[in-house]
Amino acid sequence: MVALLDVDNTLMFGQPPNVEYNDNLIDTLLENGVKDIYLFSSMSLRQHTVEERKALTKYLESKGLTVHGTICAADLL
Repeated sequence: MVALLDVDNTLMFGQPPNVEYNDNLIDTLLENGVKDIYLFSSMSLRQHTVEERKALTKYLESKGLTVHGTICAADLL
């Protein structure tokens, strides 16, 4: 099973340096056998936004999820 998850205000809340991850959602996914995910984001290509997404991906992978990619508005052009 693959989950398609929104990043902002779903998996991640706040702005650096006060970013919080939604561990309740992450734990629920894992408890239900969902380990494969794609992320959706309205992110711009600003460096700090890209770094935030990289940090989120590393965090999710450290929890046991496999992030297959991040899809953003720029991908639709």
